[in-house]
Amino acid sequence: MRIEPSAALAELRGSLRAFVEAELFPVAAEIDRSGTVPRRAWDLLRQQGLLGLLLPEEHGGAAADLPTYCLAMEEVARAHGATCCSSTSTG
Repeated sequence: MRIEPSAALAELRGSLRAFVEAELFPVAAEIDRSGTVPRRAWDLLRQQGLLGLLLPEEHGGAAADLPTYCLAMEEVARAHGATCCSSTSTG
């Protein structure tokens, strides 16, 4: 069975995909070489609202639901898997 995302999630996917391709793909090799995510990448992830996605709004998070979180992390992981894992709970 194939489950299609809602219109809002499809729009989010497109926006995140463009962001990842423009901003994260170019630094993925640098992340692998250095073992750290450059500060600029963290700033960009924060600007996109990807840090603290699951945190409640009263704590500065987005209070995203699970489908939104999964979609966002899937898109970030396309560029660099370890970055998506480390961007889930930092605000």
